Amino acid sequence: MNSAAKRLLLTLLACWQGVALAAPQVSDAWIRWLPGDLPLAGYLTLHNPDARPHTLVAVHSPLFRRIEIHRSLAQSGVARMQAVARLELRPQGQVSFSPGGYHLMLFGRAQALRQGQTVELLLQFDDGYQLRAPFAVRPATAR
Repeated sequence: MNSAAKRLLLTLLACWQGVALAAPQVSDAWIRWLPGDLPLAGYLTLHNPDARPHTLVAVHSPLFRRIEIHRSLAQSGVARMQAVARLELRPQGQVSFSPGGYHLMLFGRAQALRQGQTVELLLQFDDGYQLRAPFAVRPATAR
């Protein structure tokens, strides 16, 4: 059974039992603009109003060749970034993607971006759910 069929089955079962499934939501989504073809960083808050966990497994956009989920770490006094393959969002929980923590790395722009523009990214979860989210392009000095 594919993931879309599993989600449909879970939704039907939940409705039959009188339980509503709630999908993940995004707020305060933005991208830090940098000149040229430098990699960009994306930030957001991911909310899970559901009573079950959801796991973010990928982010896509035709505007970028590749988007990776990363987190910043300090090991032995040295700051570094680490790619994250999966990020679990606990029931009724939230994860903040912010400078110095979790963030998206956006590589290989397909076109120039400008400050003030809004671009759409597609967040993909392990159960097949996909969430389209608008990200505001903010200046390099934004926090």
